Amino acid sequence: MNARAFAMLLLLAAPGCFSGDFVVAEVEHGGEAGSGSGAVAGTGGSPSTSGAGGEAGSATPSCTGNALFVVGDAVLTRGDSAILDRLRGLGYVVSIIAATMVTTDSAQGMDFVFISRSVHSPEVMASFRDQAVGLFVTEYNLYASLGMTDKATSASGGDTLPSTELTIVDPTHPLAAGFSGTVTVLTAGKGQYGFGVPGGDAVVVANLVDEPQGAAIFAYEKGATMVGLSAPARRVGYFLDIQASTRLTTEGWALFDAAAQWSAGDCAIR
Repeated sequence: MNARAFAMLLLLAAPGCFSGDFVVAEVEHGGEAGSGSGAVAGTGGSPSTSGAGGEAGSATPSCTGNALFVVGDAVLTRGDSAILDRLRGLGYVVSIIAATMVTTDSAQGMDFVFISRSVHSPEVMASFRDQAVGLFVTEYNLYASLGMTDKATSASGGDTLPSTELTIVDPTHPLAAGFSGTVTVLTAGKGQYGFGVPGGDAVVVANLVDEPQGAAIFAYEKGATMVGLSAPARRVGYFLDIQASTRLTTEGWALFDAAAQWSAGDCAIR
């Protein structure tokens, strides 16, 4: 019996056990079921909640400890599952919502929003563009809609590359996680890695080796001039492709953690 059929049997056998319209089984499309399923938000865009809160760190101010995870499908990819586990490990209570359910109210009460590459960009469009909540964005097709780049086709994109290394451009920025020079962030393999050519007020933190077209990691501080607006809160553009998180090295995860924490405003989880 395949994973989807098994999930359907669970639904039929135990009605009411899952909230929302979908069940999120942490499954690679066409693969075997993983562990730790959650529920995608149902009608009206109200996300379900999963995970557990962590201990407060030394930074201030305090976070709510809530993160919104926007995904493209009711069945999580292996890459999305790895990111979900990491965010939980950082102490966030993670609310998962399908991109088709997103509304302008979806981010209320969240420290930041993580937008997965599994999202089909027209589903989200500019729902979060003017929201005063941090955005951690890996879907490069959303950069222009969110004002992170202009709308020229050369301003954002993705290339399939065998690259495993980033060149840190600004080692002083918190998003560099203390690294400098060239850092191996992925184990061997190919991916369609995103890039952006941001506006002048953006900080370019890292470039992917062998990707000359734009920045792999870039950011806008709250109030910085973006394309067509001032940043309502912090914005991070990030290169990860849909499955690359399954190949992140220790250094790669350290950079991911730094991006999540910076997006949330450098606050400490209560």
